[in-house]
Amino acid sequence: MKIVLKEEQLQPLKLPPFIYKAIMSKSTSIGDNPALPPSGEFGFEYDLIKTKFKEVDERITKYIERGELESKDPDYLVSVLNKKIEQCKKIEKTIAPQLQKLCENIVNSYFSIPEDTVIFNCKLTSKVKPKNSIRILPENDEEGNTYDFEDVDELEMTNKVILKRRFINALIQGVSYWLSTDIDDWYDTVSDLNKELWGLWYNIIHISDYLLFVKKEEISEKNPNQLAYVEVHLGKKEKRHQLKHKE
Repeated sequence: MKIVLKEEQLQPLKLPPFIYKAIMSKSTSIGDNPALPPSGEFGFEYDLIKTKFKEVDERITKYIERGELESKDPDYLVSVLNKKIEQCKKIEKTIAPQLQKLCENIVNSYFSIPEDTVIFNCKLTSKVKPKNSIRILPENDEEGNTYDFEDVDELEMTNKVILKRRFINALIQGVSYWLSTDIDDWYDTVSDLNKELWGLWYNIIHISDYLLFVKKEEISEKNPNQLAYVEVHLGKKEKRHQLKHKE
């Protein structure tokens, strides 16, 4: 039996340089975090990200093998992604009320939100426009936003609190991603609304996941690259909390 392997199959999969550099220099969002356990030669964070990269790379490879995609070229994939998003938006526009209600049902199903405690509204929109500006980086010390520490112990304690907050934020983002893609139980409901939508959603998720690894995005306050955002307004006394989700 003759086995033919493609050239890329002979080469070990490597993380893109910008991701590898960020991990090795401890300059990812969670920093040099003591919450991460020791693991392997390159650390726990590297092992996790490398495992995920292999997973998303294999998915795109399968798309190519089935003839649904031509290559892994980032520019080509961005073009395909944009077309699928536009196609998806056209379909979603015709069934927006049903999708918004479905979103509410899914959230209530996951979190069992008690009645009369939270006003929960979902809105499907063509463009995400947060009411308040998004601060990407910490306040600039040159603008006078400085804090004087009493001693080194206080400084170290503050740094630990910051790393704890970063780690919690990473967990929240990870769980949010997992919940947003763990929707197989709702396949029949979505298919009844539109037969094409389910496949488009997963095409968009898989291509976006791959591009997240291979294409470095420059995020700024003017270009935060947000797909959704949440507003939370805390109620007082008998007034209910209000939560709005837009995507």
